[in-house]
Amino acid sequence: MPTSRFPPSPAQPDEATRRLRAELILEEALETIYALGFEVDTDFEGPDRLKLHGHCPTILKDVIDGCCDTIYVCIGTMLSCGVPDLPHLAEVCEANDRKFPGGQATFSPSGKFLKPPGWIGPDHAKVIKETNGLNLRVAQEIILRHRGGR
Repeated sequence: MPTSRFPPSPAQPDEATRRLRAELILEEALETIYALGFEVDTDFEGPDRLKLHGHCPTILKDVIDGCCDTIYVCIGTMLSCGVPDLPHLAEVCEANDRKFPGGQATFSPSGKFLKPPGWIGPDHAKVIKETNGLNLRVAQEIILRHRGGR
């Protein structure tokens, strides 16, 4: 049975908790994909070989609900690892913003944003060091104030 308490500091959850979180993320992601009008190929071989098949029109209210449910489950997963969500989200947003030097974007043929030469990804180790040992909500407030987020 997965544990229901969140660890007070960054930690690897037990296997039952990791399995539950993985199942919840997959369930919500698949529901969102379905609401977007697609189904995942049953011969799924990994994200690089993902194949989608159209099945029906998009249902906007279900897309919104699926995205919100996926976010909710992912935040719970981060909390189950003892890490606050907002500081790490801010770090990812900053890294993604660096994909647009001078406000210019480069796209792959499929429409995905490409990383420019010299791009530096998010530094989650730095965020863990900055927030380790702090109450999760207090850590979020400190980091966001430090970075000018509020």
